Amino acid sequence: MAHIGVRRTKSQNLVDQSNQLLRRSVDSLTNVAVLTLPLSAQFTEMGASAPAYYETLAHPFYKGNFYTYQIGMAILGIGGLALTYTLIQSRLVPRPLAIWGFVGYIIHATGAVLELFGLPYAVYFIIPGGLFEIALSL
Repeated sequence: MAHIGVRRTKSQNLVDQSNQLLRRSVDSLTNVAVLTLPLSAQFTEMGASAPAYYETLAHPFYKGNFYTYQIGMAILGIGGLALTYTLIQSRLVPRPLAIWGFVGYIIHATGAVLELFGLPYAVYFIIPGGLFEIALSL
């Protein structure tokens, strides 16, 4: 990731690298789960002798996909905190915008963790961070 005109400390670089590693790991696990589900659906459509067996086999993949996605979103929220902290320190963007992003990513990570515990509010908790990302791109 190129950072033009920004001095970064070793700890900021380490946080950035570990965030990328965790996100790529979660993405890989999600891809394996997502790619395996159509295979299970094909077995069921082909008139397999025990479709209940394949449905039972697919259930952990559905749940695994859900959990890896939510963990990935929590990691994204934590990585966004490092980004917005850097924006606050470097003053590359107006301070209120950077603080809005920081708070938005805290809410984003909180929503993902709540979703892991069965509270279906993650979609609503993503909105402040998403609006920050749109505003940042303008």
